[in-house]
Amino acid sequence: MAALLDEEGYSVRPYHAGLTPRERAVNQRAFIRDDIRIIVATIAFGMGINKSNVRYVFHYDLPQNIESYYQQIGRAGRDGLRSDCVLLFSYSDIHKIKYFINQKKGNEKIVAERHLEKLLNFLEDRGCRRKPLMEYFGETYPEEGCGMCDNSLAEDSDVEDLTLQAKKFMECILDLEEEFGAGHVIDVLRGSKNQKVLENEHDKVETYGTGLEWSRKQWEQLFRVLMRQHYVRRGAFGVLELEDSASKVRRGIENVYGILDCTEVAMAGEDIIRTSSEIENEYNVELFELLREKRKQLADKDDVPPYAIFPDTTLIEMAYYFPKSKDSLDALYGVGAVKLKKFGDAFIGIIKTFTTDHDIMERQKTLIKKVREEEKKEKYITVAESFNAGSSISLLSEEHGTKEVTILSHLKKYLDEGNELRLEGLLQASKLSDRQRDQVLKAFKKKGADMLRLVYDELRKEIGYDELRIMQLYYLALNE
Repeated sequence: MAALLDEEGYSVRPYHAGLTPRERAVNQRAFIRDDIRIIVATIAFGMGINKSNVRYVFHYDLPQNIESYYQQIGRAGRDGLRSDCVLLFSYSDIHKIKYFINQKKGNEKIVAERHLEKLLNFLEDRGCRRKPLMEYFGETYPEEGCGMCDNSLAEDSDVEDLTLQAKKFMECILDLEEEFGAGHVIDVLRGSKNQKVLENEHDKVETYGTGLEWSRKQWEQLFRVLMRQHYVRRGAFGVLELEDSASKVRRGIENVYGILDCTEVAMAGEDIIRTSSEIENEYNVELFELLREKRKQLADKDDVPPYAIFPDTTLIEMAYYFPKSKDSLDALYGVGAVKLKKFGDAFIGIIKTFTTDHDIMERQKTLIKKVREEEKKEKYITVAESFNAGSSISLLSEEHGTKEVTILSHLKKYLDEGNELRLEGLLQASKLSDRQRDQVLKAFKKKGADMLRLVYDELRKEIGYDELRIMQLYYLALNE
């Protein structure tokens, strides 16, 4: 895939376990430093990649489960700006995953099958994507739709009336006395003459051969629609059984609607506006690119990733407000005293030149309003809001010119006031292994989370206070 993209002229590198450690390190560094725009990676790509301005995540292959999918799309938009995640899906992809599942045995195989089933239910769900994703992790999304996902933007005309074929499928299940699985039901509907059909004399049932108008793939998709809408269930050994609600369809009281072929995904067109802020919609793209170039120069000079100079959020605000003084620049997101002193002149110079050449005025009124709003907020609230929007603890430390322990204390104060914190961001800040994290959480449960010294002693002083402070926040946020 990386080679194909390279041939098309894209700035790209691969990342997978087949490369040497040095090759992986070089390619990862190039991606983080914005020397390349695209990384084509397997799951070997580290979860702790702290790049805040990933704008797109494309899944060329199906992830193994919803947890993996959630973690992987979580790499996009950590700076809180609009980002897109696209999963390319065909029903033929299922066979590859099932092949690997069939290599497993016992309970491990059963768990893998359940994970795949839940992932497919998520992919086939016609409601807002955010709802089932949050429900899977025990949360509730209160809105009708997010205004961002393919389903929220889909047209109603995509939905088909599947009642006629649904009735055939249900009647066939009854003809087979609810003793066979989906594959066999479809074989009977499509008039198969395979050994199993003939041996059971199912070529003589009334529904035999009544489903020739559809391909096997279409019947398989209908089966999944009926499962998802609770008309059909799997019984012991995978045999299909009808739910009570199926009788309404069979008697003509209720219709079945759904979408079978999801090859064309509804994306935002000219007549559909996705949820985003005024700043994101109206910033000057040309100025933003000039600021990006300057950021890259400064980052290379200091040998740091570009986002360590300023995140994209800050550059976008510069390209919207057009600040021409340090006082104006100081009001923008991510501009602390240290960065203002070190980089302020360089960026203000570019903004002044650009606005003079294009006869653009500073948005002075909205900037003054923003300054006043920021002044009203206490520091810990500003820090916590940035953290929840996607900024990492290390990035906030750099932006505010303070130690990470100070950022942690701000987050704890915010949490103590009954607010929520982003759990994923806390785990990303921890360098502990999964086993060590479990040990720390058990120690907190046993000794309480108020006094770190008790937990430190319980763990035989093997884990330092810096890590304990992070895990203390995680434990408190988890049990809030």
